Amino acid sequence: MERIILPLTKEKILEEYVERRISFTTEYAQLNIFDTTKIAEKITYQYEKPSILSMVTGRKVIWKNAVESYDFVPGETLVIPSSQKLTFDFPEANIENPTQCLTFSIDPSKIMEAVHFFNQNTILEKKTYCWDNDNNPIHLNYNEKVQNLIKGLVQIFTEEHPSKEMFADLAIKDLIVRLLQSNARLILLESKEVFGQENRLAFIVKYIQENLTESLTVDILADKACMSKSNFFKCFKNTFGITPLEYILSEKIKLAKKMLAQSNLSLDKIAFETGFSNAAYLIRQFKKHEQKTPGEYRNTLR
Repeated sequence: MERIILPLTKEKILEEYVERRISFTTEYAQLNIFDTTKIAEKITYQYEKPSILSMVTGRKVIWKNAVESYDFVPGETLVIPSSQKLTFDFPEANIENPTQCLTFSIDPSKIMEAVHFFNQNTILEKKTYCWDNDNNPIHLNYNEKVQNLIKGLVQIFTEEHPSKEMFADLAIKDLIVRLLQSNARLILLESKEVFGQENRLAFIVKYIQENLTESLTVDILADKACMSKSNFFKCFKNTFGITPLEYILSEKIKLAKKMLAQSNLSLDKIAFETGFSNAAYLIRQFKKHEQKTPGEYRNTLR
C-alpha cells in the first residue's frame, strides 16, 4: 500500500510533534492515519475500543513486555482488543519518509455482529470463536485479501459519498470476518495435535501438512473428513477464508521458505521435496505468493 497523502489542514499534532494524526469517522468506526516524522522510542498509545492496525510505510517495533518486542512492517496487521495500551519504537522515521500506520477503531457491537455471523458459518466444534482469546493483540503476517479490504475501507472513509455509512458498515464486517478466518487457521494450526481428533478441519489441516508431496484433491480431503465434497469445500472456505487447494499451496510455500532458509538445496530439489512438479512452477507460485522469487528470498536471509 502506498503512503496516503491527505490535506494538512486536518492534522492534529500528538506526542510532542512525533506523530501527526488525521481522523475520519462513521457511526460505528473511526479511521486514524498516523504519520510519525522522527525517530522515537517507547511511545505509548491507549486503545479504548477494539482496533485493527495496518502498516503502510516504514517500520514500528512493538513491545510485548519490558524485554520482548517484534517488528511491525508494511502489509502486516495487528488486531487489538479494547482497553489496551501498547508501546512502540519508530527506528526509521524521518520528515521526508514518515512511518505511516492506519488504525480502525470499531464499536464492540459491530465486532460481535461479525463474530456471531462467523460462528454460525463455521465448524469450529467445541470452540466458540470471539474477537480475542486471551485479551492479547494478534499479529498477522501479510495477507493480500486483508490488505485489499483495508485499501477499500480507506477509500470509503476518506471520500464523501451519500452511502458512506452503509458501505463502511458492510466493509468493516467483511474485514472482521476475514481476520477471524485468518486467526481460525492459527487456532487449528497451534492446537491440531490435541484438537485434531475432535475437529474435522483440524484433522484435515494435520493430514495436509503430513502429506504435502502427495496428490491432494478436494475429493480425497472431503472423504478423509467424512463430509460431502460440496459441504467440505463450503465449511473449509467459510472457516479459513481460502479454498482447500489455496491452503495446500500456502503450506507448500511455507515449507519451501523453511528449506530455503535452513539449507543450500537447489530449487529442483526443494521443488521435489515440497510437492511442486518442477522448479519453474515453484518459482512462479513463490513469487505470486511472496512478491519475490525463491532466490531473492534466500538472499534476504544472508
